[in-house]
Amino acid sequence: SYSFCTLLGLEMSSVMYRVTAVPNGDQFVVVPASSTAWDAEKKTIGISSIKCPKVSRPGREEEGGLPVPDDPFAWEARELARKATIGKTIKFVKESHIDQLNRDIGEVYYQHDGQPKNLGVELVAAGFANISDRVNKSTPYTKALAGAALEAMEASRGMHGADATEHVRDVKHYCTEAILADLAKKKGTKVQAIVEAVFAGHALKVCLLPSYQMVTMQLTGIVCEKKPTPGQEDTGPNAPSKADKELWDSLHFKEKAFTEKCLLHREVTLILEGTKFDGVLATVVKGSDSFQEELLKMGYAKLFDQTAPNATHRDRLVEAEKKAKEGKVGRWKNLQSVTRVVAGGKAGAEEKAAPKLADEFTGTVLQAASPDTLIVLNDATNEEVRVQLASIRGGGSTDQDSFRPKAEGEAGGKGQASSLSTFARMDKQGDVILYRNLYLEGRAFVCKEVLGKKVTVKPDYMSQIQMGDKTETRLNATVYYDGGKNIATELVRAGLGVPMSGKDRSRDAFLYSDAFDEAKAAKRGLHGGKQGEHKVQDMTKPDEKKGRAMLAYLQRSGVGGAGVPKLKGFIEYVLAPNRYKIYIERENVQISLNLAGIVCPSNNAPFGNEPRKDEPDPCEKEATVFAKRLALQREVEVQVEHFHRGTFVGNVYINGKSAAVTMLEEGLATMTGQNTASMSCKSDATNAEESAKKAQKGIWAPDAGLPKKAQSSLDMMEKRASGRAVFTMGDNKQLPCTVTEVVDSVHFFFHLDENTANMKKVDNILHGALVNDPPAPSDKDVKSGDMVAGRFSKDKKWYRARVTKAPVGGKVDVFYTDYGNRETLPVSEIRKIDAVADSFKTLPPQANEGWLAFMHELGIDEAGAEEAADEFCDFVQSGSITIAHEYTAAKQKCYTIRLGKKPVQNHLIQKGLGLVALSVQDNAQLSKPVSVLLKSEATAKSEKRGMWNIIRGDPRSYDEDY
Repeated sequence: SYSFCTLLGLEMSSVMYRVTAVPNGDQFVVVPASSTAWDAEKKTIGISSIKCPKVSRPGREEEGGLPVPDDPFAWEARELARKATIGKTIKFVKESHIDQLNRDIGEVYYQHDGQPKNLGVELVAAGFANISDRVNKSTPYTKALAGAALEAMEASRGMHGADATEHVRDVKHYCTEAILADLAKKKGTKVQAIVEAVFAGHALKVCLLPSYQMVTMQLTGIVCEKKPTPGQEDTGPNAPSKADKELWDSLHFKEKAFTEKCLLHREVTLILEGTKFDGVLATVVKGSDSFQEELLKMGYAKLFDQTAPNATHRDRLVEAEKKAKEGKVGRWKNLQSVTRVVAGGKAGAEEKAAPKLADEFTGTVLQAASPDTLIVLNDATNEEVRVQLASIRGGGSTDQDSFRPKAEGEAGGKGQASSLSTFARMDKQGDVILYRNLYLEGRAFVCKEVLGKKVTVKPDYMSQIQMGDKTETRLNATVYYDGGKNIATELVRAGLGVPMSGKDRSRDAFLYSDAFDEAKAAKRGLHGGKQGEHKVQDMTKPDEKKGRAMLAYLQRSGVGGAGVPKLKGFIEYVLAPNRYKIYIERENVQISLNLAGIVCPSNNAPFGNEPRKDEPDPCEKEATVFAKRLALQREVEVQVEHFHRGTFVGNVYINGKSAAVTMLEEGLATMTGQNTASMSCKSDATNAEESAKKAQKGIWAPDAGLPKKAQSSLDMMEKRASGRAVFTMGDNKQLPCTVTEVVDSVHFFFHLDENTANMKKVDNILHGALVNDPPAPSDKDVKSGDMVAGRFSKDKKWYRARVTKAPVGGKVDVFYTDYGNRETLPVSEIRKIDAVADSFKTLPPQANEGWLAFMHELGIDEAGAEEAADEFCDFVQSGSITIAHEYTAAKQKCYTIRLGKKPVQNHLIQKGLGLVALSVQDNAQLSKPVSVLLKSEATAKSEKRGMWNIIRGDPRSYDEDY
C-alpha cells in the first residue's frame, strides 16, 4: 500500500484536516486539524484520480421530479469513507484545484490500527470506485490505484461482481403520514440512524436504518436558536434588545456548529418518542447519556414545553438546564434573577441574587394555604415548609395572556404587581368576604387530593417577593403524591388552575399546557362559564345583635341539647387549640367557634407590640400542633350552641368523634373550671380526662400544669362562691405607697412608704451574701418553695425570691417576694444562700398584696381587660398616691388607691374600663362609695366608652361564662 513514507522527497504540499462531513465516498468537508474554534472556516476537498459512485440526495432530480437514485455501490463507498474519516484527522496531499467547484483534490490518508492508509486506494481495492479516465501520468499513487483495481477485478469485488444492481440503496426521501403513523407506534423503541443534515441545533435530517427512510427529526424536549427568516424579525414591544439579538444570532451558529461537530454523518442510537411538526421526536443516546443533556448543560438549548412531555429523560433535562442557568453559560450568560413583585409590593424593585435552592424532601401536607400553596411537614427536619406550586396559579381567570411573557411596564410584566396572592378581599361594609373566582373550590380540591398525605417536594426555584418594605423568600416546587401524580397538573386538569409562564419554571411545566387544553375541551371549572367573585358572610367577629341573630339562623330547630342540628363545615384555620374558624357552606358563612366545655394550653401572647407578661402555658406547642393536625382543613360537623362575648360556642365532630373529647384524651385540654352545660358527650369527655390524668399525658405530666385560664377560672369560681361572705371592714386610713406590680385590672402589689427602712435592710443582706460571688446551684439542688436570691433580667440586680416551680431544662420560675412580680430565670441566675433564706425570719416579704375594692375582676379574655390593666398601671405611676384598706372578703384585702383625691376605681369606670362587682352592690356598709361608682358606670355605658363600645349585655352574669 501507498504510505506516508513515499511522500518524502515529493514536491507536493500536504496539510492536516479534521473531517466534519462526508457527503460522498470521495468528498469531504474539513476544517484545519489544529483549529478548536466553533466557527473555523470549512472547505470541501475531494480524492483525485478516482471515479466514485454518487449517493442520491434532493437536488439531483430526474425529469419526473424525483431524486436520482443511488449509483450502484454509492452507499457502500460513502460508508467506507465515513467510518474511516468522520470526526478524525486526515492528511491531505493536494494535487490540483477545480475552479468550477472551488475544490481542492488530491490524496487522502487516514490512520487504521496505527497504520496510515490511502483512502482512494482502499475504495478502489474494495470495488467501490474506479480509476478516473483522466489519469494520464504515472506516479506512485496512480500505480497503487492500478494495482488495487486489478486486485478488485480478479476477486470480483464490488462493482466488478456479477450483479451490481443489487447494490443500489432503496432510499426513501419523503415521509408520508402513513410512515409517521407507523413510527408513532414504535414510541419507546431504539433504532439506528445516520444524521444526514443539521438544520439547527435541535433539528436534524436522519436516515433510519436499515429501511433507509429519510425523516426530519427534532431532539425531544429542547429547542435551540433558529435563524429568523429575513423580514419576519420581531419588531414589536416584546422585541429583543440589540445585545440579546446579537447573542441569539451567535447562539444559532454555535449551537448548529456544535450539533454538526457531534452528530453530522455519525451513526447514532435513537429512542423514538413520538411524532410532531411533520417529523419524529427522538432522543440521541450513547449508553446512559443523551445528547440533549449535553446541549442543555452548555447553555446551547432550553427546555421546550411542547415536546418535553415526550422526553424519556425529562427530569435529567430539567436538572441540566438548571445547572446551565446557575453557571450562566451559553444562552444564560445575561440571565438575571429578578425580584418578583406581588400585590401590595413596590413596582420596579431592584434586582437581587436568587437565594440558594432547597434540597428535595418528603413530608406530610398539613395545610393548603391556598389552591397553589401548601404547608408541608418535612420528614427529615420536622419543620413546616411553605411550598408554592411552581408555574401555576390556583383559581383565577382563563385569560390566555397569562401564557405570554409580559414586557417591562406592561401589567403583569417585570416590575409589576401580580394577583398571585389576591385570593380574597372585604366588601365596602366589611362583613362580606369576596373570594377570587373558584378559590374555595380549588382549595377544597387540593385538600381532598393531598391533605394528610405523604408527598415528595422537588424544588424548582427560589423566588424573592417584595411585600412593601420586606422581602419574602419562597420555595417554588413540583409536588408529587400517590405514586407520582403531580398535584399542579391535577389542579389544572380539573379546571381549577392556570399555567404561568416565566424564566424560572416547574420541571413539569410542559405538562400543564396539555392539562389546560384538556380542561378547556371538557369545560371543567373555570372553563365552564363560572366567573366572578364568591361572596361569603364574615361572622368571625360579629357584634352582639348580629351574633345572636346568626345563632338563631344556624340553630334553626330550637336551642340546646338534641334540638341543635349538625351542620356540615370546613375548618378554615385553627386559631387556638380549642378555637376554630369554620366555613359553613350551606349557609355560606364563616364563624369563629370555641369548643364548649374545655380550655387548652395557650400561648398567652401579648397584644400588638406590648411586652409579654405571661409565659406560654405548659404543652402549648404540643396542643397547637396536635389541634392543627387533627382539625385543620377537615370536613366536619358543627353544633352551634351559644353566642358569648363575640364568639360562637359549640361542638365539632371529626369523622363522627367530638374534637373536645380527642383533645382531652391526649391530655391537651381540661374541663377544670369550665361550664360544661353545652358540651356534648359529657361522659366520654369525663372518662377521657380521667384516662389522661392516670397516664400523666400532656398537662397532667409531673413537669407540666394547668393552663393559666383554667387556674384563673378556678380562682374566680372560688371568689364567686365567697361573694356573699362576711365583709370585715378596714381602718380606711390613707397611707403613702408605691405600687410595685400590676397583675391585672384589679390585682396588684405595693410598698408602704413607712417601710422604706426595711427595704434598705434587705439590700444590705443581699450585698453581704453575694459579695464573694457564690456559685450557682445545680438543677437538682433547687426545689419549689426554696428562698433564694434571683438576678432580675431587666436591671441585672439581685433580689429576694421564692422558687414557684422546680427547674425544667435549666429554667426555674421565681416570685420576687419584695415586689410581687414573677419571671422565669436560668438556674445560673439564682443563688441558694443561708443568709438570704434566714432573712425572711426577721424581714418578711415586703410586697403587700391587694385588690381594688368594689371592682369586678375582668377575665383574661374579656373585652377591655388588657386596656384596663394598662390604664391602672399608668394611673399609679403618674404621681404620688395613697392607699386605704376598705374591707377584707374571702381572704382578699381590698383597697382604694387615690391620686390626690381621685380614686383609681372611679377613673377606670369612667373610661369604660371597669365594672362594679355584683357582690358589693347589695352591701349596706358599702352603699355610699358603691353608689358613686354605679353612677359613673351608667354614664360610661350610655356614652359607649371603652368596653361598652364593644360588648352587649352584662359580662358580670356568671351563668353566661361558657
